[in-house]
Order: sequence, then structure tokens, then C-alpha cells
Amino acid sequence: MSFFENFDGLVFVWISRTAAVTVASSSFIALSRSGAWWVRGHDFPRSQMLGIETLLILLFALHPQLNTGTDRVLMGLLLLAAILDVYRIFRYLPYSRLLPSKKHAPETDEQAVEFSMISSNVLQDNTQYEKILGQVSTLSPDIFVALETDGKWQKALSRVRETHPYYIEYPQDNTYGMLLYSKWKMIHHEIRFLFNDHIPSFFVTLQVNEKKINVVVVHPQPPRPQDGPSHLRDAELAKVAEYVQGNEENWIVIGDLNDVAWSHTTRFFLELSGLIDPRQGRGLFSTFPVKYPFLRFPLDHIFYTDNFELNTLRRLPDIGSDHFPIYANITLLNRPRSNKGKTQPEHEEEKEKLKSKGRKEDRHEPPSNEN
Repeated sequence: MSFFENFDGLVFVWISRTAAVTVASSSFIALSRSGAWWVRGHDFPRSQMLGIETLLILLFALHPQLNTGTDRVLMGLLLLAAILDVYRIFRYLPYSRLLPSKKHAPETDEQAVEFSMISSNVLQDNTQYEKILGQVSTLSPDIFVALETDGKWQKALSRVRETHPYYIEYPQDNTYGMLLYSKWKMIHHEIRFLFNDHIPSFFVTLQVNEKKINVVVVHPQPPRPQDGPSHLRDAELAKVAEYVQGNEENWIVIGDLNDVAWSHTTRFFLELSGLIDPRQGRGLFSTFPVKYPFLRFPLDHIFYTDNFELNTLRRLPDIGSDHFPIYANITLLNRPRSNKGKTQPEHEEEKEKLKSKGRKEDRHEPPSNEN
């Protein structure tokens, strides 16, 4: 009996130590700037890993069988990993509820413009068209963006043209189709293929009352075994940031970035472009995957220049896709943007490196159809 009790104890100890090494290593691997898919994959589950790290720290601190020098070293590594993950996700916790509300001054109200949008990765094989149509009908956004749209989705969403008469459509059956519908007149629209001939981005300028709003819709390729490293995604975001930075125009970037808000790539994109992430201080608003709540990440994003002010940010109900739609209502204030992005030499150097890697990975064949 004592042999089996001892054996069970050894198994428990080694399972605990293996878990500690695995979980702590994930946090440290995410520090790497490598674009390898298996490295960048560690960017995603940081909030989940923080929960596991916390449980393991408590286990190592309280369990009498985990009290050797090796165990103390492992607990120290877990503490360091947890600190790193707190640093990564802290800015996305809902602490803004504790801060004074910041609203635009009354004298600007008459000239301010309210603007709302829905962005939804609808899942190409999803046929529950009425769910997203119902949300568009109820919320009546100024623009509606649908991603992963093929010809069937284009046909199903065609009724949106009745309320949103200005639109740009590029359906595809490779899971990278895009549709955009607007209530406001498009004075310019363009479909660009930044680093892959089969992955479009929309560049649209809207005339909203007396103001112009530039909207960029993106859906870059994720880093996955079947698609390779993150270079194409990272280069596309760097290129979009280059368009946005350094001018006084009003910009919104919207879409499924296939990246989490706290990754180095997205943080660098925000620094370079000067855009604001409305999640900061308000919550994760995780949008993917729908079926597995514990594994959800914030992949679908809405960013804007700092002369917009957020009124509402919501994750919308399930529409049958693997992504939740996301809704934002913002106000364009009567002033130019103040943060035009970082243009220091070190930022420009990193931007050019990302674009160079993207050009080397530039592909002319269709991406994987599993998205």
C-alpha cells in the first residue's frame, strides 16, 4: 500500500512540475519576435494561461509534496510568467469604470458626428443569414462589414443595400471575401492586395455630413501550420499603419486581424498608426471561438484616431459563426487628431523589416481554405 501511495505521490509531483514548465515556457516564448507559427501561437492564450499560472502558484505554495529547491525555482518561474501576463492584459481589464467619464465639451456637440459600425466574420459555411441581418436591422449601423463572405453570403446580404445604398463587395470562396455596406456616400473606394493576390483589403472614404472618414477593412492571414509564419499578417498591418500615420485625417481600421490585442504586432501597429483600441480599460470583448468560452480571444477589432470618442462597445450575440460580431458607436469630435503615430527611426526601421519579410513571403497562390 505504501508503494502505491508513494508512486501516486511521485506521479502527482512530476505532473505538477511538467505543467509548471509548460505553462511558464509559453509566457516566455511569447516574448520572442520570431514569426514562426508555433511561436506566435503563444500570443493568443495569455488570459487563460494567467489563470492556470495562478492555480499552479497556489498549488506549489500550499502542497506539502512540492517543497524542494526545484519546486521553489519552478514557483519563481511561474510568478515571473504571471507578472508578464498581467502586464500584457492589464490594460484590457475594465478599470475605466473607476475613472471619471470623459465627454466632449458641450460647445462641440452641434458639430460632432455620431458614427456606428458592425464588423462580423460570418463564417463562410454558416447559413444562418437571418441572425446577422436581424442585428443590422435592429442596430442600424452606419457601416456594416461582413468577412468570410462568398457568393451565397453576397446574395443573402443584398437586402442590406436597401438601407445602406453605398457598398463595395468582393466575395470569394477562399474564406477571405469581404463586403462593406454604408449609409454614407463613398467618395473613394479601392480594393488593394497588399501582400497576397487572394487576400483583399478595402480602403474607403465616406462623406459624413461635412466631414470625411477613411475606413480600412482588413482580414490578414493567420500564422498556422498550413499557412506558415506571421510575416504576411505582420507586414499587412505595418503597411496599413503606414497609410494611417502622419496625417490629420479621420481614420477607422476594422476587421478580423487574426491577432490578439496584446501581441507585440498589434501594439506596434497601434504605436505606428496612432490609433486607439477601445478595449483598453473596458474589457477583452473576446470574439473567437464562440463554442469554447474558456478559449476565447479578442480577434475582431475596431480602431480609430484620437479625435473619435467611444460611446458604446458591444460584443453581439451568436449568429451561427465561430466569431461573435462586434459593434461600436463613436463620435467624431470637431478637432483634428493629435496622435499621428510614431515616426522615430527605430519605429521606421522595424516597420520596414516587417514589410520586407512580408515581401519575401508574398504569395500568389490561394491561402488555406480552413479559416
